[in-house]
Amino acid sequence: MKHHLLITLADKDYVEQAKQLFSSAYWNGGWDGDYMLLSYDISEKELKWFRDKGILVKKCKIICSEKDLEDNNLVYSKYWFSTALLKLNIFSPYFKKWKNIVFLDSDAMVRASLEELKNISGFAATQNYKPKLIDEFIGKNEKNKAIHEKLSKKYELNADSFNTGVMAFSTDVINKKTYDKLLDIFKIYKSICLWGDQSVLNLYFYKKWKRLPQAYNAFLGWFNKVEQKKVRAVILHSTGGDKLWLKNNALYKEWRYNLSMAKDINITCPKIGQYLEKEKVLKYSRILNSKRDKNGYPKKIKKSLYLTFDKNIGKIGIALKKKLPGLYYPLKNILGHLIGPYTPQ
Repeated sequence: MKHHLLITLADKDYVEQAKQLFSSAYWNGGWDGDYMLLSYDISEKELKWFRDKGILVKKCKIICSEKDLEDNNLVYSKYWFSTALLKLNIFSPYFKKWKNIVFLDSDAMVRASLEELKNISGFAATQNYKPKLIDEFIGKNEKNKAIHEKLSKKYELNADSFNTGVMAFSTDVINKKTYDKLLDIFKIYKSICLWGDQSVLNLYFYKKWKRLPQAYNAFLGWFNKVEQKKVRAVILHSTGGDKLWLKNNALYKEWRYNLSMAKDINITCPKIGQYLEKEKVLKYSRILNSKRDKNGYPKKIKKSLYLTFDKNIGKIGIALKKKLPGLYYPLKNILGHLIGPYTPQ
């Protein structure tokens, strides 16, 4: 057993995503600790692939099903994804076997070394794309007025919130009662929690979490398709519906390549990760944070001129494309990339 553990979570629909995540962490991230899959509703046949690779598998029991949420008339139950709540398991005493833990969502992709995340003291994460604690909960209405008032009396709702897609922490933050306390928070506020595990963990670590540079959790939803190819970060996170494994995603080929390399993982022989100097991590983080407005919320995404070229140039463009494609495509490419983001060297 190593001192450090890398974890991702998957159900039967995210098996390939978990393989890609571990592959990118191995080849690009240089992870030299233990690997673990938190598993829910995955067949033994599919779990065998992970076990054969030396990846630990921990099966989880559901905490709150979609049916439970529907039975309680929770309007936002579709956002919960009961599987995601299983992240809370990593704060149970079982995980104190390791000194440090890094958790990455399976819709992420590692681009550079994870070395700096291995020795975090306390609990650390990046600021969420919607940056305030109030954003973790559904809006106040007549039905939830009482629970909202209870929440606002205990917590400053304008405080910063973090995203649970990337978490790094020392297991010193775990004690015998941590997991039970998380479940208690869930039971109290579940009727207004918008994001399940994330809402709960933000309350538990309220004003006790450390902020990681944003380059450790780059939200691809902040960028249009042309810009996504130019994003520089340690970890890319495909929050939202434009997932990395969709064929029309700008980074699909890179994601697919990582997946193809999963078969060659040998965790007994770690690779050297793509080292990224601290100065560059901070530089990339500043660029990423420039996508926020003055209040910390994501700026409106500008449509790429490349993607809207046909619409903007109108009938002239249609004729140009048909009669002079040799001129049309280079012109579209040049104009389309004029508004691309600053690309650090």
